[in-house]
Amino acid sequence: MTDLAARTWALRAVRTGVPRAEALEVFDALPPVPPGTLRGAWHGEGIATSHPLDGALEACGWWGKRFESDDRVFPLLFGPEGALAIDPARLPLRLAIQLWPRLTPGARRATGRAFRTSARALATGQPGAHLAQRAYRGAISTAMVYDRQPIIDHFRSLSADRVLGMMELKDGLSHHPPLVFTLTAT
Repeated sequence: MTDLAARTWALRAVRTGVPRAEALEVFDALPPVPPGTLRGAWHGEGIATSHPLDGALEACGWWGKRFESDDRVFPLLFGPEGALAIDPARLPLRLAIQLWPRLTPGARRATGRAFRTSARALATGQPGAHLAQRAYRGAISTAMVYDRQPIIDHFRSLSADRVLGMMELKDGLSHHPPLVFTLTAT
C-alpha cells in the first residue's frame, strides 16, 4: 500500500468507520514500525469497527499518547494538546467494556462530560507503559505494553508520521477484537 493510499484510507476510516475485517486487512498489509520511531507527542483518533469501546475514549476527551523513550510512555493523554496524562491503572477497563455498549447516546455524552470534569483526579506524572518489539498478526513491530492494564497496542506504519494501532486486550479479555485507532506525530 502506498503512503498516499494508506493516508487516504486512514482519513476515510476515521471519518466513517470501517468493517473490522477491512481494518485488519489494511493493518496486515502495512510495514512494521521500526524501533525508535515513536518519539514525542502523537495525536490519536479512533476508527469505529463495532468494538465494544468504539467512541469511549473520544467521548472522554482522549487526545493521544506521548513517547519520551522506550521505557517512558504516557499512553492516555487528555484535554487540549494532551495536557493531562491519566494513570491507566485507575481506569475500570472491565467495567467499561461491559457498560459502554449498553449506554444510550445521551448517556455516553453524559459519561464523557463526567469523565472530563473529574479527570484531574486520575492524573499522573508517571509513565504508564513501555515500548517493545512484539510479534502480532504475522510481523514483529513496535508495540506499547501497558504496565498495569492487560493491554498491548500494536503499531504498523501508515506513513512517516502516522501509524495504525490495534489495541489488544489480554488476561480474560482476549476474546474481544482489537480496538482500532491512528496516531499522527505532532
